[in-house]
Amino acid sequence: MRIVVIGAGRLASCLVPALQAGGAQVLQVWSLHEASARALASGLGCEAVCGTTHVRRDADMYLICVRDNAIADVARMLLPLPEEAVVAHTSGSTPIDVLTASGCRHAAVVYPMQTFTKGRDIDFSRVHFFIEATTDHARQKAEALALCVTHPDNIHPLASAERQQLHLAAVFVSNFVNHCCTIADRLLQPTGLDFSVMQPLLAETADKLLTLTPTEAQTGPALRWDTDVIERHRQLLLPYPNILDIYNKMSESIHSTT
Repeated sequence: MRIVVIGAGRLASCLVPALQAGGAQVLQVWSLHEASARALASGLGCEAVCGTTHVRRDADMYLICVRDNAIADVARMLLPLPEEAVVAHTSGSTPIDVLTASGCRHAAVVYPMQTFTKGRDIDFSRVHFFIEATTDHARQKAEALALCVTHPDNIHPLASAERQQLHLAAVFVSNFVNHCCTIADRLLQPTGLDFSVMQPLLAETADKLLTLTPTEAQTGPALRWDTDVIERHRQLLLPYPNILDIYNKMSESIHSTT
C-alpha cells in the first residue's frame, strides 16, 4: 500500500516506521514544520514536503496524523484526489464526519489505542486498532493498513460515538494515571526519595489487571474507608489544595463504586 503521511508528531513518528517495516510504502511525509518532516522522512527514506502543492496524488491512502482541530482543514487541503484514494485520520475522539464534510468520498478512521512518545519503540503487535469507514473500499484499505503492524484479532470495527467513549476511557487509564504519578513524584520530593521506589508498586498494580477486574484489584484506605488514615493524608495535603481536591474526589469515588 502506498501512503502519504500528513503530520510528523508523536503518533506518526512511532506508527509510520512500523507501517513501513510491515510492508506499507511511504511515499511522502508532509508537515507544516520542515524540520519535523525531514526528521521522520529521512528515517523512512522518503520525501519530506511542506507545501500543499507538492503532495503526491498517486497514493492509495492519505494518513492524517495531526491534532484533532486541524484534521478538517488538512482534509480540505488535500482535495482533489484520485477517485479511489482513501483519506484516513488516526484520532480517537474525532468523528469520521469531519472527513466526509470536507469532501472525502472514501473516508476512514484508523485509531491505534496507545500512548506515543517520540524515541520509544512500540510493540504494535499488541496494540488494538479501531476502524471506521464510509465505503467498503475505504474499510478494506484501513484494515490492510492495520494488518501491516498488528494481529487480525486486534482490529475492531467501531463507530464514531463508541470510539469517542473508548477514547474517554483511555484518557482515564493512561493520561490520568500518568498525572497521578506526576503528583506522586511531587509528593515524594520532601522525602528525598526518587520516583523509582514506586516502580515495583506501579508494575504490580498493572500486572494485577491482567488477571483481575479493576474492581477486584482495588485496595487502599478509600476502599476500607479508613477515616483515620484518610484524615492524616488530608492534613499532609493542606499545602496543596488542588491535589487535596483530587484526593478527596478520588477517595469518595472509590468508596462509592466498590
